[in-house]
Amino acid sequence: MKTIQSIIAVGVLSITFTSCAQDVPKEVSESFANKYQKAKAIKWENEDNNLWEVEFKIANIEYDASFSINGEWLETETEIKVKELPENIKQKIASDFSDFEIEEAEKIETPKYKGFEVEIEKEETKIILVFDENGTILKNTTETQD
Repeated sequence: MKTIQSIIAVGVLSITFTSCAQDVPKEVSESFANKYQKAKAIKWENEDNNLWEVEFKIANIEYDASFSINGEWLETETEIKVKELPENIKQKIASDFSDFEIEEAEKIETPKYKGFEVEIEKEETKIILVFDENGTILKNTTETQD
């Protein structure tokens, strides 16, 4: 009985993956498969006509990656715990944004650099900071919430 249930489960997952992946351009799916050969639990989303995002897991770690319509890998993000941020980045936030609390942290990797994206908040202000591996701020985006 368990064997039949397993076969049915595998079949349903295969059909689900096939139907989700059916519209993904060949260049995109091939580029993803080459870069992330051990990916599981793959979910594709077309953000617009030129950008494909994919959520997946490798060794129970969740990833989000972006690819252009022609299969060019653009970025991968991995959510991490705040305590996993490098000490130099935590110190930079503590000194330059002392009134803010760290809400979320991610490792990011692009073809140009590896770094971290950190979301900090104070009252109705949210700031998204992008750091390179050395702790240099590459991007600082402020959003106010009404």
